[in-house]
Amino acid sequence: MSISPTDMFHFLQSPRSYVIDMVEVISPTFSLLRRHVLSIVASFAETDESSVEDISQCLRATMSQLLTVPLPFGDTIIEALQLLGDPNSVAGRWGRDVNADLVSALGYARALRDAVNPLRDWLRTELEQLIHSGISFRILCHSRDEGSFRTILSDADSSHLLGDIFIHTVAEYRQCVPFEVLVKVGPLRSRGWAKAPDAILTAPRFSRLIEGVWSGCGNEEGFGYDPIAPARIIPFASDKPAPESETFSMSGTTWEVRRTRLFRDDLGSISDTDVDDLQVFTELGKSKDLNSAILVRIDREHCILYPPHSRVLSFDPASDDAVAYRMAADGLIEGMWLVLAQVDEPVSDDLRAGEGQYSHVWKQKLEQKYRQDPTGLCERLHFAGLNLLHLSSRIEHWCKPATTVIPAPQRMTHFEMLIDELGIESASENNPVRVAHWWKRAWNEIRRSRGEAIQFGFQEQHAEDQELLIALTSIEPQIRDQTSLLSAFQLAVPSQLTRGPHFRLFRIELIEDGYQVPQHYMRMILELEVAEQWRE
Repeated sequence: MSISPTDMFHFLQSPRSYVIDMVEVISPTFSLLRRHVLSIVASFAETDESSVEDISQCLRATMSQLLTVPLPFGDTIIEALQLLGDPNSVAGRWGRDVNADLVSALGYARALRDAVNPLRDWLRTELEQLIHSGISFRILCHSRDEGSFRTILSDADSSHLLGDIFIHTVAEYRQCVPFEVLVKVGPLRSRGWAKAPDAILTAPRFSRLIEGVWSGCGNEEGFGYDPIAPARIIPFASDKPAPESETFSMSGTTWEVRRTRLFRDDLGSISDTDVDDLQVFTELGKSKDLNSAILVRIDREHCILYPPHSRVLSFDPASDDAVAYRMAADGLIEGMWLVLAQVDEPVSDDLRAGEGQYSHVWKQKLEQKYRQDPTGLCERLHFAGLNLLHLSSRIEHWCKPATTVIPAPQRMTHFEMLIDELGIESASENNPVRVAHWWKRAWNEIRRSRGEAIQFGFQEQHAEDQELLIALTSIEPQIRDQTSLLSAFQLAVPSQLTRGPHFRLFRIELIEDGYQVPQHYMRMILELEVAEQWRE
């Protein structure tokens, strides 16, 4: 439900007090775990060994999620740490310091595995009080994190977390009617895992913000700052002294910040102050070969990452110039359509595959081996170098049939390891020449499903192809017919164009910045779970 401009004006003009209740959760055991994981990540940032990047990225993403989402501790961080391998071999590979950090981190992670997450426990109490008191509230979180909030409450109370109770984007925030309380887990940041819209401070539609943060992870200094406004900004960042109460002004609105500390005395106090892991992870990520990216979500499970200043072929039903190349950062909007012009790569015929021809074979073999010995298969793949978090669930996902894309490992080297373990190539002796390239043909089939094939000559240079625009414009009536009925579809390229077989169109559901991504993952269809690891 949206609010009219007149009603919103009256709401903003009415005398109100605005309060931020910030609860800083302190757990010595979790603090020690954070410290050792951060030390491992920092050590990996100083090595040139390419194999550590996946492990380091996994550790950063796992810890960032624990710092910004109300998750149970569970086994997730243990599994991420175990990607380093056996502690006895770590010292010889990465040094005694990394080995010592790993041993300590595993010890603290195991101590927390069955412990209650104090931030999650605090949030449960806050939500129950809001529900039972009848106070109108909303929860600000990432769309993929809704489930973590719902599982906190009992079945009876979780029924209140339905409909528009969750706010994910600036647009959703601007459309909601005024309410009393906004709930957020994690600090206020302009980008990344803890991202929040500036408008929650500059144009509040509520009077109280309840914010739960882990020790050391304070709000971004100057968050929501308007350089035009004359108001004085009083920062409340994690590296500044933290009085129990302070006030600051933001675009004519005065906020009172009330701080409390929730101390979980699980292993006694620690002397050192926690650092801001989220900020350190962001800085360490920038030191690697990563590039800024815009995430464009095309359905609940898939997205495409684009360089912010890249020009993207798109279709806007509301525009006179419906077919156009638009800037990813400020030209695309939700409700438009992405257009992928799919063509085959210029490779030899024996490396081409029909849709599903090869995936059907390897998926059937994978499912058979996984059913027979799931633990043994995971162990052999780990030993071969396929070091992925939650490998068992990944394998289950790879066994699924194709939808938007063919579910498969993201990296070619990982896929080659998988096919080698399945023994598909060695099992066929009918044509030794073709068999030698079987996994490459299967990989090419996966790449085409992700939109990786060369698209009318601009995959590398991304040059605007006028012939492509003409072709797309010529079938605009058919496109409009389909966009009114479907959220994704495929159309054949007009016969006068011989370079490509079809267009794939996807409705843009969400656009989000704040990603640092390896270049080779840009401009292809990815699973959201994969893209999430590169949030800043």
